Amino acid sequence: MDKKRAIITTVVFLLLILGFGIFHLILPDAEASRSERRELAQSPELSSDTIFSGKFSGELESYLLDQFPLRDEFVSGHKLLRYYVLGQRGLDNMWLQGDSAFESDTLKEAEVQFAAQGIGKIAATMPEGVKLYYSIIPDKGAFAEDQGQPKMDYDRFFAILDEELPENITEIPIWDTLSFEDYYRTDLHWKQENIYPTAQALAQGMGAQLQPFESYKANTISPFYGSYFSRSGKPLKPEELTFMTSRFTAGCKVTGKDFSGIRQVYMPQLLNGMDGYDVFLSGVQSLITIEVNNAPVKRELIIFRDSFGSSIAPYFLGAYSKITLIDLRSPVDWWNYVQLSNQDVLFLYSTKILNNGSALQFMTKP
Repeated sequence: MDKKRAIITTVVFLLLILGFGIFHLILPDAEASRSERRELAQSPELSSDTIFSGKFSGELESYLLDQFPLRDEFVSGHKLLRYYVLGQRGLDNMWLQGDSAFESDTLKEAEVQFAAQGIGKIAATMPEGVKLYYSIIPDKGAFAEDQGQPKMDYDRFFAILDEELPENITEIPIWDTLSFEDYYRTDLHWKQENIYPTAQALAQGMGAQLQPFESYKANTISPFYGSYFSRSGKPLKPEELTFMTSRFTAGCKVTGKDFSGIRQVYMPQLLNGMDGYDVFLSGVQSLITIEVNNAPVKRELIIFRDSFGSSIAPYFLGAYSKITLIDLRSPVDWWNYVQLSNQDVLFLYSTKILNNGSALQFMTKP
């Protein structure tokens, strides 16, 4: 009986190995994993150089692991085991509240000081007619329940900004316009369909008038895998992503320093890329300009921003005839792309970016 059982076990094992091998040969290789937000290893080059150097064997191992049949299902099963059986609640500094994932962050005073001083240096280059504003976007963890996780000292955070920012930059507070529900469960970003009150507060602070919210149309696409999806330690459901269109988002021209030609405000085809949030204004771009052909006013806005700015900027279309968005996470000679005169200039940053201020490159005109 023991011998028969051993033979059956061996045959089943060999059939499984053979079956997965056949599936691996039949199924096309995937280029990227949307749920893990990374590129997958591809078939390595076979040559005498790669064999004798040992490069081929290492790349082959990575390729076989990344292209393993039913890989996503095994990854999900591993998450279930880790979360419900082993009791591991997250990776790195992640934590959960219900089905929402968060990333803990504690105050880094030197980083915030660096960011505030950099903003001040740019503000000092602005001519007299330019009106300067700043606004801080709270991390969604600021609205979460206290579960003993590390917390940001927001009182000290804002005290540093008050100490370091020049007096000629006017603050526009927006925290009271936001809540926990305004952010994605699987991502750090806010939902565009929920932030019209935030955009309205910013516009009013700059003396501009937005179009009524009723004039926008909600467009929903899915599935959206946020940046926390694969790091949460718990299998989370992907989400829907909604973008708001209007006659102004349709009637404008989007150009950029990092790409050629003209693009649209929204790029739904990028939902399937490495970062689904790239649907908004093509994602991370060092400098882009939006010109509104049918704007009722002639007014210009410049936003120094992070990725949150990509989804809120479309609400300002119509209230401004031209909007320039500058992302200092990449080195950019922004002064060569704007004719500074009497624009509104808004520094719009999330607490997470300012708390890692050294990631910003505050370049000014030589």
